[in-house]
Amino acid sequence: MLREAMEFFREQLLRGYCLHETPYKRVVVEPSETGWVAKERDRKPFTRDHIFATMEGFIDYLTSTHTEADRGIVFVGEGDVVARLRYGHVERHKAVLRLDYAEEHVALRHLSQGVGQKELWRLLVSRLQGCVDDSLLVAIESLRLSRKEEQAIEIAKIGLVKAQGQRQIQVAFRDPSGEGDRDFSVMSQWTFNVRFWECFQRAFSVETTLEVTTDGDGLHFQFHPRRLDLIERKARLDLVDTLRQGIHDGGAAARFTIHEGEYGEG
Repeated sequence: MLREAMEFFREQLLRGYCLHETPYKRVVVEPSETGWVAKERDRKPFTRDHIFATMEGFIDYLTSTHTEADRGIVFVGEGDVVARLRYGHVERHKAVLRLDYAEEHVALRHLSQGVGQKELWRLLVSRLQGCVDDSLLVAIESLRLSRKEEQAIEIAKIGLVKAQGQRQIQVAFRDPSGEGDRDFSVMSQWTFNVRFWECFQRAFSVETTLEVTTDGDGLHFQFHPRRLDLIERKARLDLVDTLRQGIHDGGAAARFTIHEGEYGEG
């Protein structure tokens, strides 16, 4: 047994041994053709990532007594929230909260590109249900066009409606034969209340202006959001405040600071 132990230590010695180390560097003594040589090597950081999809799970982890956090910093960026548990330490442990866009936010951006009547109806009864006044869905559902009417559409804005103080868009379906002419009117201003991220349940109001056009193949509805990027920035600041309050309530305020900004590896 002693012989085996000596052989083991001999093999370890031939491989080299650590003379000195810091969090970032190691001085290793290794055998060479001319003798023993001391070499300085970078210490490879140890990384562990924890991924969360919900705000509750993320905050619970950060405030847990089992989470080792020292000078922790939370970065709230555009695509995710990253918490470096021991900022400045060689061990780059971090927790990540995914900022997946909410389905109504994705749908609203899709509407800003323009959709046909059928697709607009599908979005209003699914992803955007409850996000906009029901009168929009009623108006879209009441619109029934024949192929002949689709080929003879005239669109015009018809001024202010006193009852609601908004402008309307009037769509006229002219029958070439002079029979069965119809009109359809819809408000041009609509407010959508949408969440921006699946993990953040707060909804934000986005005002839009509706544009209705035709290309000879039916109506095309395009909703132009006003200052959408600015509203998303406000939502991100509210997210910062919510995280800060949650970490404070969990008793971990002394271990973390929270900032809006992107976390960069390096």
